[in-house]
Amino acid sequence: MKFAGLWRWDGRVGRAAYAAVGLVGVAIKHNLDRLIASSFLGYKNSFNYWAPLGKAARLDHLSSFEAKFIATLLLVSIPFVWVGVATTVKRLRDAGQPVWLVVLFFFPFVNVLFFLILCLLPPRESSPESEGAPWPGPHGFDRFIPHTQLGSAALAIAVTGILGLAFVIMGTMVIGAYGWGLFIALPFCLGVFSVLLYSYHEPRDWWQCIGVALLPVGLVGVALILVALEGVICVLMAAPFALALAALGGSLGYVIQAHHWRPKQTPAMFSILILLVPASFGVERAVDLRP
Repeated sequence: MKFAGLWRWDGRVGRAAYAAVGLVGVAIKHNLDRLIASSFLGYKNSFNYWAPLGKAARLDHLSSFEAKFIATLLLVSIPFVWVGVATTVKRLRDAGQPVWLVVLFFFPFVNVLFFLILCLLPPRESSPESEGAPWPGPHGFDRFIPHTQLGSAALAIAVTGILGLAFVIMGTMVIGAYGWGLFIALPFCLGVFSVLLYSYHEPRDWWQCIGVALLPVGLVGVALILVALEGVICVLMAAPFALALAALGGSLGYVIQAHHWRPKQTPAMFSILILLVPASFGVERAVDLRP
């Protein structure tokens, strides 16, 4: 596989190439994280990939050095996340699996098992329609989504923005998991979800999908400031990474709808995405993971 091909969404990747990209990427990323941790916090041999700050639970409890450390880790991870998602999408396509399963890439511990399974699944031919969802959704759902471009965009932004704020409140105030699910899984899933709503009735171009994917995350950030759940500095620190992940999720949504995804299959996908985000909070709470 050529280096330029690592960044592309189209095509397929075999088991051996996928395993090689994954193992090399993890090795490079882990050592970069150790170097960053040593530079910021003086960690030598005790850096924990799953919980880099140990007992730090909330952004507003972080010192300035810890805040810069987390921001650096997040920004450095963006190219690795992009390559990981793109390569996983191609491996899923090669294995004949729905590409939306790439959301499992973002869940602690689950992603390790997911990687191992994809390294073992043999190639299998599948139709373009199978990339969207494995089963049809309920009939009649489409009448609640406007057919106009502006109407569907407004609905997608409003629904995902409200869901995003609800998940933030659930994760921080109810479940108490202020971790990777909030920083990574949530913006990515919001990006996918918004694009799938927006393109429910007809295909959209990439720029339209990205715009719709970014706005809900921005609205959630503004809402967090207005309701005083977080300070301006904390939100601004997390914004670049959250927006990048939302764009990545929007790109996945674009890929799905561009492959002639049938509208009636969409609701099944929605239900899975809605359940995955709080599930990630629960995993973090159970294993006490915090960024």
